[in-house]
Amino acid sequence: MIEVLFVCRTNAVLSPLAAGIFNLLASKAQLPLDAIKAASRGTYPGNTPRPADRRAAAYAEKQGFTIAAHSTCEISALDLSKAA
Repeated sequence: MIEVLFVCRTNAVLSPLAAGIFNLLASKAQLPLDAIKAASRGTYPGNTPRPADRRAAAYAEKQGFTIAAHSTCEISALDLSKAA
C-alpha cells in the first residue's frame, strides 16, 4: 500500500482537507482502497485531540467528502520512519 501524509501546523484545516481531497480523487480514479490512501498530521496540533475546524468541515461537505471524523494528531517518529 502507498501511504501519503499531508502535514500542516495544527492539523485542523489544511492537512485534513488535503488528505480528504486526495482520497476523494483516488476514489474517483477508481484506485483500490487498499492500494493508496492519505492521512494528515500536524507539527503542533495542541495538547488534546480536537475535531477539524468547522469551516474546513463545511467546505469538505460542499466538495463531496467529509472530514467530520477527523481528530487532530501530531506527527510522530513512526510517521517519519515510513518516509522513503
